[in-house]
Amino acid sequence: MYCKYSMSVQKTEPIDIQDLLSIIATKTAYYPRQSRTGWKSRCPAHDDTTPSLSISVGFDEKILFKCFSGCTYKDICDS
Repeated sequence: MYCKYSMSVQKTEPIDIQDLLSIIATKTAYYPRQSRTGWKSRCPAHDDTTPSLSISVGFDEKILFKCFSGCTYKDICDS
């Protein structure tokens, strides 16, 4: 799996989803919870008090992020 931007890894360095969830947990002080389609967490790109970030793995093994507060993929990876 690859993160298109940085999120503490280089552009083309593969990252395991569990490692990514640990990075997000460190940045947000909230460990992502499993949901029906992936995981939900607080978004590291903005001051989040409730989980607004959806994390899943696509069919092509890419990591997918969706912040329901409007943060872009680049904002999430750069935070």
